[in-house]
Amino acid sequence: MSDPVSRPSGSGRFNLNQDITRMLEQLGKVEYSKVLRAHFPARNLTPGEYARFHPIKRRVKCLYVGSHDPIPTECPRGWDLLALVGIGFTRRETEDVASNLESATTGERVVLGIPLQALPASAQFKELAVLDYLADTETYRPEGTAREALLVRRSSLRRSLLERLRKALAPAAFRWMHEGRILEEAPAGNRNAFFSGVLESLYPDTPRVSLAGSRRERQQALDELLDLSTPLQLPVASRSGGARVLRLLLADQGLLEMESDRGASILYKVGGPLPEGHHMAPAWNKVLEALVGCGDRNRTTGLVDLLTDLAKRPLGLRGELTPFLLGAALRRHYPDLELVEEGEPVPPSGVALRRALARPRTWHMRFHPTSEDEAVFLRALLERFGTAEQTPTPGGLNLWDLARQALMAWRERLPPLARGHRAWSDPDSHALMALLEDPDRTRSARDFLGTYLPELFGEDGIPLEDGQPELLTRIDAARTGIESFTVRRQEELLRQMGRALGAEEVPDQGLEAWFEGLFANWQSSLHPGTDSRPFSEWAYGLLEVAAASEPFAVRWFESLPRRLGLPAVHDWDPDQGAVFLARLARARLELELWRLRELFPLPQNPVQRSQEVRRWLREAMDGSGLDQAQRRSLMLDLLESLLWK
Repeated sequence: MSDPVSRPSGSGRFNLNQDITRMLEQLGKVEYSKVLRAHFPARNLTPGEYARFHPIKRRVKCLYVGSHDPIPTECPRGWDLLALVGIGFTRRETEDVASNLESATTGERVVLGIPLQALPASAQFKELAVLDYLADTETYRPEGTAREALLVRRSSLRRSLLERLRKALAPAAFRWMHEGRILEEAPAGNRNAFFSGVLESLYPDTPRVSLAGSRRERQQALDELLDLSTPLQLPVASRSGGARVLRLLLADQGLLEMESDRGASILYKVGGPLPEGHHMAPAWNKVLEALVGCGDRNRTTGLVDLLTDLAKRPLGLRGELTPFLLGAALRRHYPDLELVEEGEPVPPSGVALRRALARPRTWHMRFHPTSEDEAVFLRALLERFGTAEQTPTPGGLNLWDLARQALMAWRERLPPLARGHRAWSDPDSHALMALLEDPDRTRSARDFLGTYLPELFGEDGIPLEDGQPELLTRIDAARTGIESFTVRRQEELLRQMGRALGAEEVPDQGLEAWFEGLFANWQSSLHPGTDSRPFSEWAYGLLEVAAASEPFAVRWFESLPRRLGLPAVHDWDPDQGAVFLARLARARLELELWRLRELFPLPQNPVQRSQEVRRWLREAMDGSGLDQAQRRSLMLDLLESLLWK
């Protein structure tokens, strides 16, 4: 606006009415659209009515378009809808802007509001323009009575204009178009309801489901959904927490199928595609189609591309529901479907999925279905290593994880003696145990069983079905060799125990009967008063075990080691066998030598004790009446019985 006068009249004094009148007379043409945008800018909105029934808060960007303004063709980034509101302050302006909008070519997320009549109150807009000008003059710029009077006048005028504009700019005052199609007549005065309806027509496939719970509860729900180690069991009466969110967002919407009703809770599994016409079908089926397709071929989907595709019309899916749909797909199809960060598979979890969605550019979702040859191999592993209690994991039929869990559970069932053994003579047994001791060398059960396990036996991955028998035979041999290790170790220990009791020859077969006879003969050779004498815990334990009525293996491989201060043989660490044999030898010598020590008590001093033993032996030999050869033979027998047996 040009300056029509040099200064308002009344230097130091003011008359606001006179100043306004004079300025109205001198003021040239006013651009009403600038005044409108300055004082009553187009109000953007997030329709609350739409958010009440949908899992997304959509944003509507509103712009005024005059007869000489360029017409935007696309919705700005970060907005769901661009509403172009045509404005005109005269009949001619209104007709021109209507013509411009009707002939405009715009994007799919743009709606056009064609004015039905000109905006009212042109005189009031002109006065408002004068007040804006006066506010920047010397009389009204400084704080004081003059400026206060102007501001009061302008505020009153704005309120008056606002009342008139509310009706004139309401949706009902326009004819709305979208891609050349006239939309339904807007309700009077209700922007919220009108734009909610427009959004529903633009995004018809967005699920009509409300978000449930707080942000913390939704995080908890996602964690529970992706905890594949436990069944998806939801309490019936839960009114808060993650279980309630899962029930409202997934179970009540048909994405979960009930497996069993347990009274206070229900066991669910994630279902497959939904029938056409189901309100969740467009969203859920699109997610499955994007990630899995028909399930018959490998595919890798970039997370950025997936999220972009889901956000397009007519689905327009984004926000808080997306993690639950992706999590449900992971639960259903894992490990065929897995999260991948920069080429590395990441075990599914709520934390991992949230991290992926926060920075999707480095993340992918990879689907590689289990082939029939792989399934045959995995089932063969389950038959060899599994247990009757095993059931499929909650994410659907998960042969990879089941088979890995079976191998790890089999290792845990092995006696500690076998688990702790390192020097395996069989290379296949050694390689298998080394792999099972380090199950986390790969994050994926598929890599663990499909790559690492076959490599141990010289295979490049899982062979075709007709080539698997040779591999499975070698795995069987390694497994049976490991399982029989404790039995073989017990047989070897029995031979060592026999030698400790004086056996010179050990048979190859019938070890138990041979050892029972050997021990009975040794026990009968003890002094008759042995049973009534006090002994150390180890010696007394040996006598007790010999008299027990327990089965052979229990007596010698469980009870005797425990009486000697050690665990049962099957729980031994690798170095406990030598300790056991040393304690057994000490107990045997204590039982054999007690009578000699009683007859010939020895001094505590080592030198004196040695001299005393020599004296005993010399006196015994001198008074024995034996010749030299007989003495030599007797001493050799004595030495052998005391020291070498």
